[in-house]
Amino acid sequence: MSKIIEKNKDTVAGSSQTSELNEELTRSSLSPEGDSKGSELFNQLIGLSGVPALRQELTVVLERKGIDINQLTLDELRNVVASYLREIMGSLLDGNSKKSKPEQTH
Repeated sequence: MSKIIEKNKDTVAGSSQTSELNEELTRSSLSPEGDSKGSELFNQLIGLSGVPALRQELTVVLERKGIDINQLTLDELRNVVASYLREIMGSLLDGNSKKSKPEQTH
């Protein structure tokens, strides 16, 4: 029973952190700071994520979509992150389906 309680505490803490991240990103996107606003928003997301390697992954998606990081808006950033997550989940699902299917021998 205590394991379930601990797991739920972690889930609540995780959702709280997600909410804080969203609030912080929204605040920073509303402050007018010129062309560097998009870059600062991007850097803030990377810093708050705690995953420095995410910078390179998201930069690739930004380039593919033709989005200038200096002009990046919060909605565009959300779109980029969603695209990245779809790519990651798609590759994970493809990898799992290949592993779970038994090989056919004739």
